[in-house]
Amino acid sequence: MAPVDHDAGEIVIHTALRGLAALCVVVYHVSLGFLSLDLGFRAGFAAHSYLFVDLFFLLSGYIICLKYRSWFADGVSRAGFAKFIALRFARIYPNFVVWFLVPFMVLGSVQHFVIGGLPPLEDQLVSLGLHIVMMQSLLDAPVVWNVPLWSIPVEMISYLLFPALVVVLLRAPQVLGGLVLILAFAALVIIASGRSIDVVTGPLAVVRGFAGFSIGAVLAFSAAGTLRLPDFALSALQIAALVWSLWAVHLGYEVTAIVGFVLLIYVTQENRGVLYGVLRRAPFHGAGLYSFSVYLAHTMLIFLINIVYYKLVSGPTETTLNFWVISFLAIGISLLVARFGYHWIELPMRRVLRARLVPRRSLAEV
Repeated sequence: MAPVDHDAGEIVIHTALRGLAALCVVVYHVSLGFLSLDLGFRAGFAAHSYLFVDLFFLLSGYIICLKYRSWFADGVSRAGFAKFIALRFARIYPNFVVWFLVPFMVLGSVQHFVIGGLPPLEDQLVSLGLHIVMMQSLLDAPVVWNVPLWSIPVEMISYLLFPALVVVLLRAPQVLGGLVLILAFAALVIIASGRSIDVVTGPLAVVRGFAGFSIGAVLAFSAAGTLRLPDFALSALQIAALVWSLWAVHLGYEVTAIVGFVLLIYVTQENRGVLYGVLRRAPFHGAGLYSFSVYLAHTMLIFLINIVYYKLVSGPTETTLNFWVISFLAIGISLLVARFGYHWIELPMRRVLRARLVPRRSLAEV
């Protein structure tokens, strides 16, 4: 596995972490079909891998702040805000719509012709309309064909609030940054004090997402904080943060896992250290590039894999062998579909939408 060539400004570990997080979410959704399986990994790490969605929010806040905070250093202008939102909309909306409409048609057809029965037409139309305007998780759509799409409207709300967050943080990065961290973690603790932090609809879903996004943005203001550490010390901290994160996820310690994610992002801000040496390899980097499509496509693929697999395999369904086979099939097929989607759907549609939403002169400045 040869190292990849990458742009000087790309934080390669973060790219790879997005890919690994997406694959962990795939395993989580596979595990939902094996709730009675007596397997430590399934009941531990796999059952709590919804927490990697919070890693997405953290990384998003970090990367967006690192890239765009200078746009709002002198305040928020109407033109600057419009260009920023147009670029972010072009980045996420095409894939979002595709990976709602495709499951809407495919899974609806499978349910009608293979399983039998469909939700009421009125509910389907309401769900379709709410998804098109990215409000399904905010208003709790009556029919959900692709559950992971809940996070996309939350991400868009975070983008809308981002310029104001930057203006606040720039006034006094240390004091106000500390206050934002306290408030964000307090919000996450309050959500986690309920049954679970895994809230995917309503106001608490927005709070969950924006809290993680805000923490990531605060981290971006300390982007040079690890430069004084020698490589061996940085590598040790990277391994410690990774082990902490994985251990906390396995045990279901939700806020503790998010703290581990924060530490992991903090000690992987630079392209060096042991994790850089490992995660700069092509498979990890590729998974990161395709992570958005993996995340959006995988639940439909898991549904179809289950139908085909259990028609070919007889006997008990919730077995250890079936869990591992379906997990590997879901990961492999999701990556293949996502690779196609990235090159033939995500990138082309993003370019077209960017060109239509943002004038060429403005695009040249991006």
